[in-house]
Amino acid sequence: MTEKQNTTNAITGSVIGSVVQAGAVILPTPADQGPVPRQLPPGLPDFTGRAEQVAALDALLVGHAPAIAVVNGTGGAGKTSLAVQWSHRVQDQFPDGTLFVDLRGYGPAAPLHPSVALTSFLSSLGVPGSVVPARLDAQAGLYRSVLAGRRTLIVLDNALDGAQVQPLLPGSPGCVTIVTSRDALTELVVSRAARPVDLPPFTGEQSLLLARGLVGPDRVDAEPEAVAELVRVCGGLPLAVRIAAARALTRPRNSLAEVVADLTTESSGLTSAMQVVFDWSYARLPATTARVFRRLGAHPGPEFGVAAVAALTALAPEAAYDALERLVELRLLEPIGRRRYRIHDLLHAYAARRTDHDDTAEQRQESVARLLTWYAGAVRRADRAAFPALAGVAELAVPGELPAFTGRTDALAWLRTEQDTVTAAVRLAAKDERHELVLALAAGVRFLSWQGFGLAEVCLELLSLGLAAALATGDRAAECLFRVLRGETLWSLGRLAEAEAEFEGALAEPARRVDGLAGLGWVRLAQGRPAEARKYYLAALPLAAGDERTEAVVHAQLSRIHTRLGDFAQALVHADRELALRRQARDEPGEAYALHTAALARQGTGDHETAIRLCRRAIARHRELDDVGRDLADALLTLAECLESVGEDCTVCRTEALTVLTALGDPRAEELRRVIGQSHKPGTPEAPDRRSRGSRG
Repeated sequence: MTEKQNTTNAITGSVIGSVVQAGAVILPTPADQGPVPRQLPPGLPDFTGRAEQVAALDALLVGHAPAIAVVNGTGGAGKTSLAVQWSHRVQDQFPDGTLFVDLRGYGPAAPLHPSVALTSFLSSLGVPGSVVPARLDAQAGLYRSVLAGRRTLIVLDNALDGAQVQPLLPGSPGCVTIVTSRDALTELVVSRAARPVDLPPFTGEQSLLLARGLVGPDRVDAEPEAVAELVRVCGGLPLAVRIAAARALTRPRNSLAEVVADLTTESSGLTSAMQVVFDWSYARLPATTARVFRRLGAHPGPEFGVAAVAALTALAPEAAYDALERLVELRLLEPIGRRRYRIHDLLHAYAARRTDHDDTAEQRQESVARLLTWYAGAVRRADRAAFPALAGVAELAVPGELPAFTGRTDALAWLRTEQDTVTAAVRLAAKDERHELVLALAAGVRFLSWQGFGLAEVCLELLSLGLAAALATGDRAAECLFRVLRGETLWSLGRLAEAEAEFEGALAEPARRVDGLAGLGWVRLAQGRPAEARKYYLAALPLAAGDERTEAVVHAQLSRIHTRLGDFAQALVHADRELALRRQARDEPGEAYALHTAALARQGTGDHETAIRLCRRAIARHRELDDVGRDLADALLTLAECLESVGEDCTVCRTEALTVLTALGDPRAEELRRVIGQSHKPGTPEAPDRRSRGSRG
């Protein structure tokens, strides 16, 4: 079976002491979590004006109800600048953190799904992805539970509508939320008593003050009429003033009158102040820089690195880097990290219009093909580094320089950074019916499941696009691969009937038949039918020969089935074989699982000392790999039973297991809580109907 990376609800590590319990989830308190999140982007050293709006936001700090403000205004009016600047000024009043997300409500890129924002926020608040549930309403409930009793500032930038915002609103009276949008979001004003903060364009005086701070008082005072005309043309939009001022700064030998003359000459017939400034600034870009800028309009997301832009534009990486840095100087891009950039949604939309106008259809298609192919190659390389033993699709010839990864952690970090772009790339490739690219991109999205239930629905959507592409091309091998991947994701969501149908659909392809049989075995185990599950795994065993990892998975489940059925001698045979195969395959997460498999079999034979050693090695391995789902809880429970059998204290193990099982909503948690309270040995808790496949199955 394709590896399923622990997509179960759990809590990282040991939480013994102060906790917050939310329904069936035990959560760390602020004292237990890591560094306090401070996610605001940098403020503007030359921020000016908006005293009235700042005062309105200051009023949010008075009172005890959860306060919400909606800063609304036209694009380019400075909504984000106001929200970020104010938040920097007051965030020391929020000791539990400052959260920030760009909801991408406007621009060529698709709006951010609330689940993606919630998963990110929860991670920043110390909640591991394995705890995050699948449904949006449950995610929102967990988010509110985590924030209960905390004083946190939340900035929701660039919101499309109230539906996108509602799940991200806290319920704690200590929290303040700032929402920015081009829409008034009246539904929030009505339903959540949000305070509207209108942001009109700058007055002439405010625009002049901003220009003076940007260009310098000497040049402004020397040419007051030219500056007044520049301010007029910019229409009171701070973004336009900043871009125009940046152009003036790069032409120190030109008078402001000359700069403004160019601007006004080229604005003939244009109706938008922003359009005037954008056209004027774009017209003065060197040819290569202009090409980079307009081709960014074809990029599916607002963030990108140098290598991706090099592929998009068919430039050498250093040439692309030079152009991007030039665009930063002109305020047409924002740097957000080493060789990584973000484009404002207005500029992104403008770049898209420029490439439609200035490039031929063939040039645009070639650019997009190069970009998507590059991302497909990069995703495949990251997927290989994160999940080296798993099946994929054929490798593509990739233009440009791909990222290098030192191992699983490095690869997963890159995938998380590029998560939104990869998601958008799959959708764009599917929209354009670039089937081969859809296959390559979608085959690498299993990392979404690694991050927990919160992104399982997004993962399922992308895998469905992969399956559709496989059907469109008649690629049976790819079709069955995506059926297996979909089956695993459906299984993790508890949708067993749908998962079973997908696994059955994979049986027709010889290369995927073993995965289909193993998947059906997991469905039968989840349904509490181990004898039937054994039949599927026995049928899969000869087909798995020669594939070390797949054969190890089959032996693992046969060992556990025989343990469950009381045939410990046969369980030991399969367990020993599994462990050897995991090591041969260099399957590190699988080795942790195999150590516990062997411990279960040893426990069954009465060899508790050996089982204790195996359990401790398994637990240590899980933690080394940050692999903290139900597999860890199961190993802790087995260790507790073995310790009690030899007369040693098992309270710590049971308490740690209880933390995980409670977070999972596992039915065994209630019995275990009772047992811990009464301090006597329970019977082995019954497995729930829906067991974790773990990261090995």
